[in-house]
Amino acid sequence: MNRTMYPGYRPTEPATQDDPAHSHTGSHLHRYEQLIEAAKIVNSTLDLNKLLNIIAETALKNVGADRGTLYLVDASRQELWSKVINDPALDEIRLPLGKGIAGYVAVTGDIVNIAEAYSDPRFNPEYDKKTGYLTKTILCMPLRNKDGNIIGVFQLLNKRSATFDLDDISFIEALSVHAAIAVENARLYAQEREKIALEKEFIAAREVQLSLVPKHLPSMPNFSFAACTIPATEVGGDYYDFIKLDENRYEIVIACGREGTPCGSPCGSWERDLLQSSNEQLFTILASERKQ
Repeated sequence: MNRTMYPGYRPTEPATQDDPAHSHTGSHLHRYEQLIEAAKIVNSTLDLNKLLNIIAETALKNVGADRGTLYLVDASRQELWSKVINDPALDEIRLPLGKGIAGYVAVTGDIVNIAEAYSDPRFNPEYDKKTGYLTKTILCMPLRNKDGNIIGVFQLLNKRSATFDLDDISFIEALSVHAAIAVENARLYAQEREKIALEKEFIAAREVQLSLVPKHLPSMPNFSFAACTIPATEVGGDYYDFIKLDENRYEIVIACGREGTPCGSPCGSWERDLLQSSNEQLFTILASERKQ
């Protein structure tokens, strides 16, 4: 089997049947099979929340840990966050970068394998105090993207037999290659869905805006009216209307707004000056018409 197919996984060299290491060969082949199956599983969904659980569950199953979490880095908030599996008491965990074992790994990129959690000063016992869980052993490893940047952290707790070993570390390293690609794909998919949803909202908002302006212009003797509004983007803040006061009088309403600002945001000075100037000119023209 081509070893470059699953980078990071480093089993021992194949042994002959007479070699004492022969008994381990079967377990290594079994790990390869587990990794192939894990790669299929972690690419089975583009839902990020589901994906975090799938990856963490896959890691738990294959290294024999009791609980585990796959954290993702939230760079904008300088935090790690994740959905929690196997614990109905918690839904989401957030913790600052640099805090606790996972926060330490997210900052340093170190692999941390702890045999006695409470003897390590980096260990944060808040989770245990909150849930009543007793953390004993910890394996914490970074999740890196194709550029080598840390995008998340694996944290596995309490291996059921003894402590986490080098074979566990090698397996998680190999799994993380596929996990990182799956996470990046899920994020891109989520961003594309948000973009499509936003575009649909803009189209709907544009239709609403155009429905507010009059579809027919008023007709008066000796006057002709023309009006048009064209937003620079999908939605603008400009508005106009003609309000009929009586048979010979109309009130003209003109409102402006800035592109990309919330509705109701005040216009700038040049927009106010333009409206004021237009209003004064219109008043002058109408006054002149009355005198004639």
